[in-house]
Amino acid sequence: MSGNLNILLIDSSYPINTRNLKIINSLGKSYFNSRISVVTWNRDLRPFKNEKGYYLYEKKSAPGKRFTKLMNLWGYYRFVKKINRQTSYRIIFASHWDMLLLAVFCKRKEQILVYENLDIPTSYNVIVLKVLQFIERFCLKKTDIIILASRFFLPLYQRFSGGKIILENKPVNNLSGIEKDRMFTKPIRISYIGLVRYFDIIKNLVDAVRNKSDMNLYIHGEGPDLDRLIRYAEGVPNIVFTGRYELNQIPELYFSSDIVWAAYPNKDYNVKYAISNKFHESMAYGIPCIYAENTELGNFVETNQIGLTVNPYSIVDIQKVLSCLSVEKYNILLQNIESFKKQEKGWNDEFLRVKEVLDMMLSR
Repeated sequence: MSGNLNILLIDSSYPINTRNLKIINSLGKSYFNSRISVVTWNRDLRPFKNEKGYYLYEKKSAPGKRFTKLMNLWGYYRFVKKINRQTSYRIIFASHWDMLLLAVFCKRKEQILVYENLDIPTSYNVIVLKVLQFIERFCLKKTDIIILASRFFLPLYQRFSGGKIILENKPVNNLSGIEKDRMFTKPIRISYIGLVRYFDIIKNLVDAVRNKSDMNLYIHGEGPDLDRLIRYAEGVPNIVFTGRYELNQIPELYFSSDIVWAAYPNKDYNVKYAISNKFHESMAYGIPCIYAENTELGNFVETNQIGLTVNPYSIVDIQKVLSCLSVEKYNILLQNIESFKKQEKGWNDEFLRVKEVLDMMLSR
């Protein structure tokens, strides 16, 4: 089944994330005559590019301020409901659990509701976490399909009776298609590539390599903690900040690294089960990463010997892991990554399952 469908994707910020862009592109290829619309929230009132099929809710709500977002959520819900009423959308994609909540109250009987579960509800406060999980369980009763962004989410949704699909945020092209010769160098080149956040974690990495003559740390990217981190590392000769980069620069940033930092705060409930973009980039580009221990992903890479794990809260442990990285151990990681990625499916192959389940529900 293809074409002649109206599909609506609900997101919570503009511009929408790259994963949702890939979902939209894949839906467009699978249902080539369809109308695919996006309703999202321009929370920092940035200039709109007037993109076709986009509906923007214009209301200031600074990212990171959850209470402000909650206070403005009612207005966004009314906007989403209005857009849903204007067109006979057959399928609704709700990105994240908070957008699922809005979609549940907007959904009409004939509509198929897809929960795009890129992150599970999380909070350091146990009571808040339980409330968020209760809200999600309530919403799942009216959900038809759940798309899981991590293979480690699956056991958490065993009770969900609808369609369950694992669609991890892999490169669109097959993982075995990118290869490049690598050589372990001294001083070792350590890179952080991505949104600069989690200051309390990254500063431990800075302290672990501070003034080490056999290590260089490169921070590629921008984010809410960038300025603070620059001040913290001021005057340290072996730490380099390169700033913002374009998506097409990511392969070269990996190829110019010996190892990439991908250790997030493992006290976070979502981090314990999520599988990061950096894992898939590591497999694609053949560059090992360092992940947080005591997480499902950390256990996975240790078992398969395709990465390293560390206690991200311990400067001593970070130094130990980096100093113990020998040429022999590094080459074993490279060999295992090359073998592992040949077994993995790419984004396009995994998206076939999404279309298969949608077609089955559309034919009922």
